[in-house]
Amino acid sequence: MTRTSKDAGGNQDAGGTQPPERVTPAYGVPQLGKGTRRDVSESAAAARAAVAGPAAARDEHIAALAHDLRGPLGNIAMDVSLLAELLVDEASPAVQRSLRRLAHNADFMDRMLRELLDLDRLETGQLELRCMAVDLAHVVANAVDRVAPTYDRDRLVLELGDGAVVLVDRVRIERVIENLIRNALKYAPRAPVIVRLEVRGARVWVSVLDHGAGLTVEQARRVFDRHWRGSGIVAGSGLGLYISRKIVEAHGGRMGVESSPGRGSRFFFDLPGAAGTPANPGPR
Repeated sequence: MTRTSKDAGGNQDAGGTQPPERVTPAYGVPQLGKGTRRDVSESAAAARAAVAGPAAARDEHIAALAHDLRGPLGNIAMDVSLLAELLVDEASPAVQRSLRRLAHNADFMDRMLRELLDLDRLETGQLELRCMAVDLAHVVANAVDRVAPTYDRDRLVLELGDGAVVLVDRVRIERVIENLIRNALKYAPRAPVIVRLEVRGARVWVSVLDHGAGLTVEQARRVFDRHWRGSGIVAGSGLGLYISRKIVEAHGGRMGVESSPGRGSRFFFDLPGAAGTPANPGPR
């Protein structure tokens, strides 16, 4: 006959032996399997942060947020565009103005997010350029069409000559040109803005000239610095010119400014030409 007994907790013990120890599962922070994709990614991020310091970790976190935000922002922009098309003949002037403001602000936010993403790629050496031979005159013309609002179109004077073929990442170089034009229109209100394309030997130059307030020597020295914003600038991340310079340099080019107070500014960059290479016309 087998003896049974109960411990203080009511557990039966066969043959007078002690009951097995009760194990309570611990539901703590899940551990990453060593060598998994997420483990490797987070280990690499931690290593970069340890080397570069807190600022780099913060920038990487911001870049991750920017990437996540672009999806819903793109949906908002598409819905606004669809509403504008559906209501083009029915909406009141006030509603149409509101839709234009929504589209403008969505575009502004998207530009800021792209700047943050490019900043992360530039700082970590991961910027990938998708280069093709294009006529730079077409790229400049597209940039003007995209960036200049209707009421400012007459202020822009294009001096493109016969154009020139360059081997570039078209999307990113177009963004550089857009940024220069946008700044000129913003800081030289009601004054003409000249966009000039020139071929000088083996180099192709793009210049944007305005008749605004101009820059002091110190401002001109710092204008391409990261996060620098001149007096009176209330919008933007302060990254546009910094990232533009980095993109141009990644193409083997140089970027600079000539300016003096009261006499306007000339922002410019140059790129190596690709003479003899047939150009891809791209979108117009």
